[in-house]
Amino acid sequence: MKKARNGSKKMLPPENPSPNTGFTTAKRIDELLGINQPLNDDGTIAKVEELDLHGYTYDDAIIELDNFLSFVGKDVDEVHVIHGYHSGNAIKNYIKHEFRHKRLKKKIYSLNQGITILQLKKK
Repeated sequence: MKKARNGSKKMLPPENPSPNTGFTTAKRIDELLGINQPLNDDGTIAKVEELDLHGYTYDDAIIELDNFLSFVGKDVDEVHVIHGYHSGNAIKNYIKHEFRHKRLKKKIYSLNQGITILQLKKK
């Protein structure tokens, strides 16, 4: 903890500010402190990868998702699939109702309708 200029002991933001604003972003502070990070069952911070399927056709998205899960590292615990929902729900509905994979442990439906979280089994 650093002291403020007036000598009071209050928490100052970390030294590495966001490059655009000069301030540390809330997301960056959360990462540094380990707050709001996805956790494994044993309480450790989960390793997360992100797959953005915006702009993919339905068939290409299915192939990309399957290939991504087949080749993602065995240390990855979660994949956040960004499929969107304003341009149609075909990919979202496929993931929700039909998608199966040998690495898939559980599907978590986010409050953000454009994202589905896939929890993975360890290889």
